[in-house]
Amino acid sequence: MDSASKPISQTIYKTTCPSCLKNTFALDYIPACSNCLKLVSKTSIPLENPIDCFIKPKCLIITKSFNILDPGTYKTNDILHIGLSNSKGIVYNFWGSYKKEDQQKNKIWRKVVNVTLDSIVHLNDKEFDTLLDEDLKNQRINYPYYDQMENNCYSYVVRFFNMINYALTQWNKEALALNLLVPKLDVLNKYCYLYQKLVREEKGVICEEVNTGKIMYSVCDKCEETLVGMRKRCVVCQDFDLCLKCFVTYGHEHEMKLE
Repeated sequence: MDSASKPISQTIYKTTCPSCLKNTFALDYIPACSNCLKLVSKTSIPLENPIDCFIKPKCLIITKSFNILDPGTYKTNDILHIGLSNSKGIVYNFWGSYKKEDQQKNKIWRKVVNVTLDSIVHLNDKEFDTLLDEDLKNQRINYPYYDQMENNCYSYVVRFFNMINYALTQWNKEALALNLLVPKLDVLNKYCYLYQKLVREEKGVICEEVNTGKIMYSVCDKCEETLVGMRKRCVVCQDFDLCLKCFVTYGHEHEMKLE
């Protein structure tokens, strides 16, 4: 295999120069700081890729609804699907359950984001698996018809959490998103933005401003260009931004705040 046909690594390395404190992101180790030229190869550390190639047990599972979740193709406006895994890594969701061999056939479960359910220590593996089985059967009887807004994969997870009194909290979709989905999706958005930008960059390197710790990763949800400087952010939608040009051209149904 020649170098041109080799697959691009999906590992991002962060290098902090010990002299000027400049942070550099790259798809490989870099030998020297691009700012002060000091040797930095020993300071490179791989960033944790939030996308896993396997399903961990007893987790909330996030994936794309219609395709493989991948750092090279993921966009912030992709439609996402969620489910729950039992102690054996079998996925339960609104549509049913998937054994491991079925998950390999169904491409949406090949790569996922696992969200560990830390507050189910009161249930052992057998109890948790039994409750997942029983609840799936009950939900399919009592909530058989899919509705895009009122009865979907998020509704399924919310009802299960309330049934087991997960984290001693009364759950709804807003609480689910705020407490479990958004923190993981923020990491996913940043990682995928960095990866896609690194692939596009001729030198394959992104640098932060010295001593600021700031790096732009937001993109316009209309033209998908990187947002630099001022942008309009929706006060209703989750993570919806427009560049000023797209805001003037297309507008938006909700109030947008200038940031």
